[in-house]
Order: sequence, then structure tokens, then C-alpha cells
Amino acid sequence: MPRSLPSESGTVSTDASAARDSDEPALDLVGLPPTFILPTHLSQSTLHELEEQLLSFRAPLVHAAKDARLLIGRLVSRKRAEFEIRCLGLRTSHVHVPEKHNKAIRRAESPPNKRRKIDGGGGNVEIGIDMENDDSPTQPRKTTQSLGTNDTIQQEEYPQNDPRHSTDTASSAFDLSDTEHIIKVISLNWLLDSVAVKKVLPFGSYTIHEATLLLETDKALWSVKQDNTMTSVSNRKVGAPNVLQVREDMPASVEREREHSFRPTDQQRVPKGSTQAKRLPPNLVHQSTSEFEDAREAGKAEMPMWVMQGKKYACQRRSPPHSPNEEFINQLKKIRHARILQSDEIGVRAYSTSIAAIASYPYPLNSSKEILALPGCSSKIAHLFYEWKSRGFIQQVKEIEEDEYLKIVGIFYEIWSVGAATARDFYLKKGWRDLDDIVEFGWDSLTFTQKVGVKYYEEFRQRIPRAEVEDIAKTVTEHARRVRHQEIECCIVGGYRRGKPESGDVDVILSHRQPEMTLNLIQEVIKSLEEHDLVTHTLIMGTSSSRRGQEPLPFRSAEKIRPGFDTLDKANVVWRSTPNSASSISGSCPHRRVDIIIAPWFSVGCAVLGWSGETTFQRDLRRYARAVKGWKFDSSGIRVIGSGQVVNVEQGAKTMEEAEKMVFKGLGLDWIEPSDRCTG
Repeated sequence: MPRSLPSESGTVSTDASAARDSDEPALDLVGLPPTFILPTHLSQSTLHELEEQLLSFRAPLVHAAKDARLLIGRLVSRKRAEFEIRCLGLRTSHVHVPEKHNKAIRRAESPPNKRRKIDGGGGNVEIGIDMENDDSPTQPRKTTQSLGTNDTIQQEEYPQNDPRHSTDTASSAFDLSDTEHIIKVISLNWLLDSVAVKKVLPFGSYTIHEATLLLETDKALWSVKQDNTMTSVSNRKVGAPNVLQVREDMPASVEREREHSFRPTDQQRVPKGSTQAKRLPPNLVHQSTSEFEDAREAGKAEMPMWVMQGKKYACQRRSPPHSPNEEFINQLKKIRHARILQSDEIGVRAYSTSIAAIASYPYPLNSSKEILALPGCSSKIAHLFYEWKSRGFIQQVKEIEEDEYLKIVGIFYEIWSVGAATARDFYLKKGWRDLDDIVEFGWDSLTFTQKVGVKYYEEFRQRIPRAEVEDIAKTVTEHARRVRHQEIECCIVGGYRRGKPESGDVDVILSHRQPEMTLNLIQEVIKSLEEHDLVTHTLIMGTSSSRRGQEPLPFRSAEKIRPGFDTLDKANVVWRSTPNSASSISGSCPHRRVDIIIAPWFSVGCAVLGWSGETTFQRDLRRYARAVKGWKFDSSGIRVIGSGQVVNVEQGAKTMEEAEKMVFKGLGLDWIEPSDRCTG
């Protein structure tokens, strides 16, 4: 009978028990490299059962991830695998995967074709797995097997000529050419399928990620010469406490919540001068009895209503521009910025969620317990707060601030139209160290927008006072009325609308109550501004809304939208005021970045709302609409997910602000002033 996941009740199926009682295991995994089971998405009981099963198969199981060269987990995407590796404290760079495995890995990163369902005491759990084999036309036969008393699993059986039967030993399933420096992440389905066919299957189609270790984290690494290491591991008694007992005594959050520092990826080498290459273990933080009592009393303070109600979306709560915990938030922002430079999307989202929750908290934080009570704040954030509160600084932040590599990549990242990956390439592949290097050695390789970003680098970094923002918006509106109609209305959004005294750029929304007055308006406005020498460069112009007839973006759109670009008609331009205009500063006329957005009146409330909140507020607004209302929200309007039907919640609005309030009401949200959407 095919073996499957251990049951949550703690019972082990008869196959595994029989394997432990017999002299020869059902599978011989002694040839595997040191193996570690990722605890992600696994309960403690299931994790222990899997460890017992692997030990019964004589697998070289290790209890420390730093000693492992094979990670087995319930994962499906490469990005998640990279995230788990970083959480385990390992520095790696991506390995080029041979062409024969590319298709299998792409399948692992896409939605699975079949899903294996486990019915357990804790509810139904599905493990995504693609059971198709590109090398064979044979199809698996589906059977259902029992897992003890509570669990069942849908399992696939394969014909004997299927390639999954081609490997008998674990060593032949793993490439031993460079195992000392290669770490591999494979799907848990490899183990399930190997047990099902009673053969050690090749890793190929189950490989999620391969990486090269940049630095050795332990001198006692596993050697290709397996004699001593494998013998000592394989001779351990099944169920010995050295692995299972350690896990049982260890808090569940220790491995999953271990803090990790910035690590470069994309085949990077850590620069010699970088603090990453000489990272020291953090000092232990001590807490006195009085400090403990103070923290315990502070933890008894009554929490705000949104905390007690568990409102996890930033659009459900107010985030004022100044938080009583602003100093700690600034520390977290520095860590998040390092994650941005690393293109660590999961880490960026996690820190953004925590920052937004703390920004909404109306009281000064006094204890880690308060942090843990906030939605989206994990024990990692609580540890960072405790370190900052006790020591006055966070070691990780100090390393980031002192890291020359990060400083230079951060400068490149500030160039208009240069993202994090390009900034790293400038440093690692081009060897550039400042803007002069870019101009001298790489000017011809830059795009038009990057050249503009380098040329006006210092001017774009200057902040824009509110009076200048208002003058630019007034001028844009005058030209729009001149070329189209006198009743065109304007709303300044972005940081200005949130009440910031200075802005990084100017965001202006133009609209008219008649749809035909906004159709293709953007081209005429830009042309008029260029003719009057107010716009010196048009960096990007999009007319996707006019091409759709100004309808909201379809739920499943074939239209390719650039990341971060809007679905409305929009232009990114470089603006320069005339010397005698109100927006000139002491006669100087610095170049400014201006975004001009055109919104039809029937969805202008969505446009104003979509451009008035900070990033996490906008992200959570979309998540909330999808999860709570079943709607797809963006600045062009609202549609029902599935049917694609347009939802009009703004009908009858007399002003842009009233239309925005009607969108809040239609979404079932309380009105939040723009100044209270500062999620950090």
C-alpha cells in the first residue's frame, strides 16, 4: 500500500512500522546528503512523524539547518524556498538549473495541475503537486489510501515503465559532484511518491530550488567521502532522542522566526569591504526584574478597538502622520529598505505589514507583548523591539548603515527608472561605484529615462514645498481647460493630500463630468505643456484607459501593465517652471517629477482613493476588496471577481471628495481622512 503523510493524530501507517521492525527499510536513503525537514506548513506532530520515517529509511537527518545540504518541505515556489533558506541563516546565490529541469521547475512555480488532499482531524489540507511527466506519455492511476484512523490521501500509482522507477539508491538521485557547496530544496512529494512506488525517485522533477553557499557556516561540513559521516548517522537507533528530542524541547518559533541579515542574491559575491562578510553574532540582551515587571504592567494596557477586533488590513484603521513609536518605525524602515535592495519581496511585505500596524498603534510601545498583540507583527519584530529598547540600537541596522555595498547600491536605486536588480547589476556586473562611473563608462548603455534620472539626480532628490505643488497643479489645470473644456477639475493627491509639508514629486488627477472630455486628454495636455517649455522630458505616457473606452480594467486582462504603472491614462514628465513663476525658488528653477493622471468621472473616487494612501494602505485596500467583498479594486474602478461585472459605487457624486467617500462606504469601510493613511 502506498505510504503518505503521517496523520495529525500521531499514528504511523503500517508500512513505516513494518519498515522499522524489519532488517531492511522499505527505502534505503543512506546515500542522501545531510537532510533537514522544513517545518513550514507542518504541525509539530507531523514534523516528528516525518523525521521518524526518514530515520527508519536510514536517511542522514540533521537537526541544524546549517549542516544540511538537502531541504525537504511543503513548498511549491522558488521564491518561497529562497525565503526559507534566508530564514535559516544561510547565505546563498542561485544556481543555474540545467535545461532538462527548467520545465519541471517552471511547473513548480505555477499553479499545480493536481492537488493531493489530506483529510485530517485538523481539517482538510491540500498539497499542490504536478503529477505529469514530460518524458513519458503514461498517466498515473489514482488510488485512495488510509493514514491510520483519521487521515486519507489521494495517491498516484505509476506503470512499471514510468521513469519514476528508474532509480534505486539515494546517492544516484543526488548529484554528488559538489555537495559541499550546493544546497537543494525539494518538494515533500518526492518522499511520498518514492514510498508509493517503493523506489528512490530522482530529484529532477521535484527540485524547487538549488543554491550555492557563499560562506561556510560550519567547518564540519558533509564530505563526498561518506564513510565516516554516513556510517555514524545510519547506525543511530530509530527514534533516538538526538534529533526528535531536540525538536521537542525547542520552541516552535525558534527555527521559523530566526532573524536574518541582508544577503545579496542573483549570483552575487559579498564585497570584501562589506560587513556581511564579517557578521558577528549579536550580544545577548539581559532584562532586570524591574524591567520585566514594568513591561508586564505595560502589557496590561487596554488595546485599541481595531487590535481587539483583529482588523488586519491597514485600510480598516487610522495611521496618523506622526506615530508615538516613530523612532522604532524608522529602524524597521532601514531593514525594509535593505530587503528592497535585495529584491526580497516576501521580506518587504512582512516588514511593511508590521510597520503599518505599529504606525496605527496610538500609544508608546513599552513591551514586546504589545508588539505580539498587533496584527501582522511576529516574534521577529518583538525581538527587534526588545533589542532596540534594551540596548538603544539594533545590531542589524548598524550593519546596514555601515555597509559600503548597500550605500552604493542605494545611491543607484535612487536614480529614476533604476530598480533594485539594475542597481545591483551596476555594482556587481558593471563594477560601477558612483554616478561618475555610470557617466564615464556606461552612458551609452542606459535607457532614455535612466539618462534623465542620472542627469537630474540631485534635483529630483530635492523636496518640493506645498506652495510649489499647488502652483504646478494650477498650471496643469489651466492648460487642460485651455485645450479641452473650462469645467475640467483637478485634485492634488499623493503626499500633498496626506498633509506632508514637502513632497518628492507632484501627483495631479484631472477629470470632467462628461466622459468624452477625458478621452485621450493626456496627449493634448502634455503637448500644450511642452510647447510652453514647462515639460522638458516626457518619460512615460500611457493611454490604456482610453484604449479600453475608459472602462475599468477587466478582471482577466490580456493588457500588459508595467509594474507600478497605473491602469488610467497617465504621463510621467520632467517639469521646469519659468524663473518668474510662483513655483521657482529664489529665482532657481529645479527640475521636478510630475505625474498627471486622467480619470473619467464615473470612477474618479477610485482614482482619488487609489492615489492618496501610502503603499501598504493601497496594497491592503486591494487585498481587503478581494478577500471581504470578492471585488477587484484599482484606480480605474471596481469589478466583481469571476463575472467581471462593473460595480458602480460612486453614482450621484457631486465632487471628487464625495465620490471617494462613496467608495469607502461601498467597500464597507469607515471613512479615513487622507492624513490618516500614513502607513509608513
